[in-house]
Amino acid sequence: MKVLTPEEMRSVDNRAIEEMGVPGLKLMEAAGRHTAEYVLDNFPNADLVVVLAGRGNNGGDGLVAARYLVENGRETKVILLRSGKDLTDDCSKNLDLLPEVVEIITIDDEKDLEKAVKKLNTLSMAIGTSPITGGAAFIDALLGTGISGQVTGLTADLLLAAQHLNWPTVACDIPSGIDGTTGEYLGAGIPANATVTMGLPKTGLYLSAGVEYSGEVIVADIGFPDEAVEPAVPSMETIEEGKVAQLFVDDRGRTSEVALHKGDFGRILVVAGSRGMCGANELCSMAALRAGCGMVVAAVPDTEYQIVASRTGPEIMTAPVTANKSLGCFMPAGINDLKSYFRWADVLAIGPGFSTNRDAMEFAREAVEGFPDSPDHQIIIDADGLRAFTGDPSPLRGRHRAPILTPHPGEFARLTAPHDLPEDLLERLSAYAELADSVIVLKGARTLVATPRETQGCPISVNVDAGNPGMATAGSGDVLTGILAGLAGQPSIAWDPYQIACVGVFLHAFAGDIAARRVSRQALIAGDIIDALPGAFNWFKKNYGPRKPRQIRRRN
Repeated sequence: MKVLTPEEMRSVDNRAIEEMGVPGLKLMEAAGRHTAEYVLDNFPNADLVVVLAGRGNNGGDGLVAARYLVENGRETKVILLRSGKDLTDDCSKNLDLLPEVVEIITIDDEKDLEKAVKKLNTLSMAIGTSPITGGAAFIDALLGTGISGQVTGLTADLLLAAQHLNWPTVACDIPSGIDGTTGEYLGAGIPANATVTMGLPKTGLYLSAGVEYSGEVIVADIGFPDEAVEPAVPSMETIEEGKVAQLFVDDRGRTSEVALHKGDFGRILVVAGSRGMCGANELCSMAALRAGCGMVVAAVPDTEYQIVASRTGPEIMTAPVTANKSLGCFMPAGINDLKSYFRWADVLAIGPGFSTNRDAMEFAREAVEGFPDSPDHQIIIDADGLRAFTGDPSPLRGRHRAPILTPHPGEFARLTAPHDLPEDLLERLSAYAELADSVIVLKGARTLVATPRETQGCPISVNVDAGNPGMATAGSGDVLTGILAGLAGQPSIAWDPYQIACVGVFLHAFAGDIAARRVSRQALIAGDIIDALPGAFNWFKKNYGPRKPRQIRRRN
């Protein structure tokens, strides 16, 4: 699905209204109805709903929602923040359509604000008594996506007063106080339990503070014609479940795969670990196997080899590499130990648990430079290994297959700091992908994937449909690196590194959701994600795979 900036969305809106004749009031009616329906379906005990409405079209959406709520038997009040200015035409028309039973509290100045806040506090104290026996909720339709700059004055004071009450909140299109493009928090706002966004999601919902403030994001179809949406060039797009499923539905049932052996399904060299952090190699290696590759060699510093070899699963081969004896980390002299494995491997996964010692950093650069470069060889770099390319990503450039880098936000900040890049996150992400000639997987609550090379669709994707906070646990990133390596090594998955990265990110998150249901989010550890991968593959096969023809038994 396309994800648009507010400016891009306004172009869609203008095409629909001005070029195709769709009435703006019709779009507003649908937006408000979808918002009201979400409240009715998900907050059945909210006997009172207070709509915080601004004077623009976002406020008009809120007024439509208020009308639907009243018609469905909910006690509904509107706080209309006018600030002494006129309403937009469509907003004004929907204000006139409100039934008389709806109490409208208008704010034009500080005195009006004091009365509105006093009213809210009175209502809050009345919760639990008739007619508000259940509870109360807000619909946030104050600002929408058109705001620029910090939220101040009456708007900020009203938002802070509402936030203080801690009522469940449903945001209309985007939470007030969140920048619709960057997701930046603009000084005042109400965290929403859910956001009903209109037509297509906005970039700010999936970036920065927008992730926290938006809650569950529901994309409402309010009637934009396809002809209005198709010309829109998105800033990013969501990773779709159905596309991910394409890789797994056959379960190696293709005729071309029946006679293959383990070496044909990908050979992965995992170079990871150091003293005290060798578990990173174990997690990465096992995840690669569970992702479907045929063989894995776990290369570790020789000082730590006995520990790793004694506890690593029997499916994983191990290789000792000459190491810095005092620090237990890789060193440049160890490159000679890996040369035969470089010739053997299809994929090099390097960096987890590496340590940041200078020897380890020099080793990482030499390993990347020494790994074969062909259409069949992929490099994946994670964690400490990324530090080796801070300031100089030149060894990454110009490879047949773009390397895949998997930084978290802190690592990405370190990678980009030495370079003159845009401040805007999406622009910065694209610029660094171009600079390093690498696919960037920026890990987070809404993981972003960017490619510098030509691809079908949008060059930035975001994972929004899978994953959970329980995955914020030590080793989760090592598992992701292993999954990416395992997918990239399989010749039957003839996708480019960007597509592999998108699929790997979704599969990792999807398995994390299965694991969370099994053990709870709080108890989830990285190994649980690996254990959940078979369940993820089976789910895709069951839900997307070809149906076997029903066998009919004949009676004699």
